[in-house]
Amino acid sequence: MEYLKQAQEDPLETPTVPADIRETVEEIIEAVRSDGDNAVLDFTSRFDDISREQNKLTEEERSEALDRVSEEERRIIDHSLDRIQTFAEAQLESINEFEMSLGNGVVVGQKIVPIERVGSYVPGGEYPLLSSALMTVVPPAVAGVEHIVVSTPPQDDGLPHPAVVYGAIVAGADEIFVMGGAQAIAAMAHGTDEVTAVDKLLGPGNAFVTEAKRQSFGSVGIDLLAGPSEILVLADDTADAELVAADLLAQAEHDTSARPLLVTTSTALGETVINEIEDQLEDLETAEIARDAWEQMGIVAVAENIDEAVTITNELAVEHVEVHTEAPRELLDDLRNFGTLFLGENAANVFSDKLIGTNHTLPTQRSARHTNGLSVHAVVKKQTYQEVSDEGVAELEPWATRQSTIERLDGHAKSSFIRSQSNTLAGYEPSETESPNE
Repeated sequence: MEYLKQAQEDPLETPTVPADIRETVEEIIEAVRSDGDNAVLDFTSRFDDISREQNKLTEEERSEALDRVSEEERRIIDHSLDRIQTFAEAQLESINEFEMSLGNGVVVGQKIVPIERVGSYVPGGEYPLLSSALMTVVPPAVAGVEHIVVSTPPQDDGLPHPAVVYGAIVAGADEIFVMGGAQAIAAMAHGTDEVTAVDKLLGPGNAFVTEAKRQSFGSVGIDLLAGPSEILVLADDTADAELVAADLLAQAEHDTSARPLLVTTSTALGETVINEIEDQLEDLETAEIARDAWEQMGIVAVAENIDEAVTITNELAVEHVEVHTEAPRELLDDLRNFGTLFLGENAANVFSDKLIGTNHTLPTQRSARHTNGLSVHAVVKKQTYQEVSDEGVAELEPWATRQSTIERLDGHAKSSFIRSQSNTLAGYEPSETESPNE
């Protein structure tokens, strides 16, 4: 492998959380745990310059926000909602409950149980992503979660973006709270008078939100620690350089820390893409952000062959992987580590970000080696159970008793031993236990 363009910083190095962010988040969490809603309201005033009397979005405020959602925004959100729900429903159907007999009166099984309370964080901003609320609310709604809380920061008028409110409501949110940042995560994780603590937190956010999720893990479950955005395009000499460049820049415009990467088997394509990116930056409204990301984090690497390109891609384990090759589907089984995979030049990342149906909350920083993106799987528990008859006890007891004796777990051994109808606790003698015959 050789580089046609190297990054100024290691684009896949897991960043160390700066001490000031870590300490600030610790202070915010402790303040919310101590002072509850008042602390959250104080932080909203300090960080968002908004004064509110309560954190929860009132019915009147809901109505006001919904009145400001344009017909076009409603149509776009409704259209995306339908596709995201359809895919989530198919994912839920792929998880099976079952019960089976292991013979001799031993029955084991698996049941699917939704988490009871979920908190979905939806980032704000002047132009929030219209699909953000859908991506974090639809999975728990489809899974049957009993109570879904949404937290999203206010805009200058003191209310969340109207489209976020609309998306959260139609997706299935039960409550919406006007709070952002680490204080929102703390409130949902630990609870206040207004906010009942949730069982699991979902959704991406800035560095403070991500750090708050990290610090809250254990007290509450989390989906993953996401961000910054990443894309890797795997391409051969048949790829269209204009499309490759456009897709790299589409992710680069998210954040100056975004990671746009190209791994190709063609030096000529790599050089053309570099030139094409410079040309497209000239007319990109978000060029200031995208250029910084490209210059600092962008990579163009040339692999000797497609096998090496696949190996590099699997090693990097990037959030979004696009395959621009002559036969992209042939690589489906070879590619193993990614947040989500796009086969062929028509399968643009932007479609997944907005409406294709798959979720856009995905693992980053090489965590795709061991985890996957947000889905209904993240909000259901696959719980096991067992039932044992007297016949089953006769089968299991000698084995469990002898194993426990070998392990010197006297309580375990006795708990097993007295299950047999012919045994009594007074009659238990460790030295007399024997390994049963097969």
